[in-house]
Amino acid sequence: MITSSLFNIPIWTKEIPNFQDDMKQKLLELLLDYPEKRNGTQRFYTNRQSDTPNFTNRFSEIISTELTELKQSIYQVLHKDIELNVKDVWSVTYENGDYQKVHNHSSTGLTGILYIDNPDDGPNLDILQPYDSWLSGKTQFLSIKFKGGSIVVFPSFLKHSTEPNTSKQMKKVIGWDMTISEK
Repeated sequence: MITSSLFNIPIWTKEIPNFQDDMKQKLLELLLDYPEKRNGTQRFYTNRQSDTPNFTNRFSEIISTELTELKQSIYQVLHKDIELNVKDVWSVTYENGDYQKVHNHSSTGLTGILYIDNPDDGPNLDILQPYDSWLSGKTQFLSIKFKGGSIVVFPSFLKHSTEPNTSKQMKKVIGWDMTISEK
């Protein structure tokens, strides 16, 4: 009997070496130019709905090494040479009690999250499996704890959320969407 997976959904994670020493400060300085606010019914602060000229380019320059590594990792999965383009960048801050409801970003492309701060007692990222368990029929989540200096990238169609921040410290992330195409 042959056993194999019917579906495979990739996820990429990376811990940025020496994040606290260099990159974190550059990102925090960048964010000073793109202030966040609460919008309507959102349960967090963000600059996603704001005018953020040059944010995408400036952010991409800071994480250019990580984007190159991601492109190489995607090549290993797809065995195809690809173009990877960051198309939208935003930041989100979660104070005590703040959370993000289940959502996705697009039917195509990739979504990335760079954790600037996530306290030890801060919330997990929950990624919803796009189909119910074949064994139990129940909805399943992959719940992952990331710390500051972590990057996670996954297909944009995956529904995801963050649990309420029960910490007295803030959780701060930068999110971005990318298009991917064959060369």
